[in-house]
Amino acid sequence: MEKQMIIKQVQAPSNLDELQRLAKMMCASGFFKNAEDIARAGVKILAGQELGINPIASMTHVYFINGRLAYEATILASAVKRKGYDYRIKEHTNEACAIDFLNQKGEVIGTSSFTMKDAKTAGIDGKDVYKKWPRNMLFGRAMSNGCRWYCADIFGGVSVYVPEELDAQLQPDGSYIESETVVPRVEQVKQSDQAQNMQSLFTAKREVEPEPLPLSEFSLEEEEQDI
Repeated sequence: MEKQMIIKQVQAPSNLDELQRLAKMMCASGFFKNAEDIARAGVKILAGQELGINPIASMTHVYFINGRLAYEATILASAVKRKGYDYRIKEHTNEACAIDFLNQKGEVIGTSSFTMKDAKTAGIDGKDVYKKWPRNMLFGRAMSNGCRWYCADIFGGVSVYVPEELDAQLQPDGSYIESETVVPRVEQVKQSDQAQNMQSLFTAKREVEPEPLPLSEFSLEEEEQDI
């Protein structure tokens, strides 16, 4: 009888300790670009977890661009389907992309389109990425706009962007260059600071409620007379 290897999908972390250990492992693997910082890795994993995306995909397709989180269009498209919505591509050429967005009943709730004319109006049609991969760029813009317009509840009302919307630059292999932001490493946080922060978050001074004043004999006598 042949032995079969069962590979379980990497489970999303359920607490801070699991998140930190998973982020450390991702950074130590050396497999992911721009993943030398544990805090960055942890945020990427959390960002993907909110959309139902597994940690590997989050590390690969979620980016820090100019102070914001950006998601590749494939991640947004996956989230739309995972959360009960759907989409249908009506048009997808080098000149235009149009996508119908459907609700849980399969009804079209709106159409998002982005064209090279729109790119020209925005002054971005001359960028290298639009010259090399026009269909990809148009699809990304149409998808992100549709997510903001018709599926905002998926993302908790937070505006989501594809990297090119935030003026991200592409590397030769097609991946995006992340912004260099100052993020404190987990190892650099002093234990005393952690304790102080935890105390400020989870403890608060409670005022002791004053005891009710006892009724005076005079008031008792008045109540008895009234009765």
